[in-house]
Amino acid sequence: MLSVLLFRWWYFAAHSEEVGSSAGGFVFMTIGVIVVLMVLYYAVTKFFEHRSLPRKESIKITESLSAIHKSILSEGFDYYNHLSTADKDLFEKRVRYYMTSKMFTSEDGYAVTDEMKVMISASVTQITLGLPIVANSNYTHILIMPNATMIPRSSSRNTIVLPWREFLEGYKHSDDGQNEGLKIMGAALVRDNRFQDKAYKIFPTKKYENWEKVSLQEAENFMSGMFQNMEQDDRIRDEYFAMAVVYFFELPIAFKQKYTPLYEAMSNLLGQDTAKKMGRR
Repeated sequence: MLSVLLFRWWYFAAHSEEVGSSAGGFVFMTIGVIVVLMVLYYAVTKFFEHRSLPRKESIKITESLSAIHKSILSEGFDYYNHLSTADKDLFEKRVRYYMTSKMFTSEDGYAVTDEMKVMISASVTQITLGLPIVANSNYTHILIMPNATMIPRSSSRNTIVLPWREFLEGYKHSDDGQNEGLKIMGAALVRDNRFQDKAYKIFPTKKYENWEKVSLQEAENFMSGMFQNMEQDDRIRDEYFAMAVVYFFELPIAFKQKYTPLYEAMSNLLGQDTAKKMGRR
C-alpha cells in the first residue's frame, strides 16, 4: 500500500508536465504521502515503546532484602509476620524491588530512613502480593511528610504523598480499621490502574470490572451509604476502593460477614483471602 502510494507520488512528480497535471494536484498528493509516513512512524514508535516496557508476568525478582531490612519488617509489619516461609521470601523480594524502583524524598530536608523505605514498600506489597509484579507504574516518586505540622499536599500523577506519623500509627494497630498507609496506597494503585494502557493494567481487567459492578451495587450499604454518588466521580470511587482495602486487611472477618459481595469481589481481585488467613491465627 505504502510502496504503491510512493511510486505514484514519484511518477506524478517526474511526469507532471507531461500529463498536464496541476501544481495543486502534486501538493495534495505530497501532503497525503507525508500524512501516511507520519501515521506509520507513530504506529512503529508506539509498538517499540510497548515492547520496551517489561510485561508484568515476565519480571523475575531474585534479590532479597538485607538482614537489617528484614528485621524492620519483623518488628513493624504484622501482615508479614503471619506469612508462610515461601510467601515471606516472595514478600521480601517484592519489597526490595519496590524500594529500588522508586525515588523516595522527604519534605523540608528531613532524612529518608531505611525504615521509611521498607515500611512504605511493604504497604504496597501487602496489597499486591497476589498479583503479578507492578513493573510500569505511573508513580515514580514517594514524597514523605515526616512532620504532622507540615501543610498537607495531594498526590499528583507521578508522586504519592504520604504522612509518616499517620502511616506508622496505622501499622501499630493492625486490626482497628484505621490505616493511612493502606488507604493512600490503595487509592494510588486504583488511580494507576485507570491511567494504564489495556495491556499493562495492574488489576486483571475482568476481575476489576466485576469489582466495579459489585461496588456500585453495594455503595448504598457500605459505610452508611457515604459513597452513593461515586458513579460519576473518580475521586469518590478511589476513596471507596481505598476504604475497602483497609477493611479487607484490618477487619477481614467482619468485612466478609457484613459486606459479603464486596469482600468476595475484593478477594477475587487481589488474589488473597484475608478472612481465611485471619481465622487460622
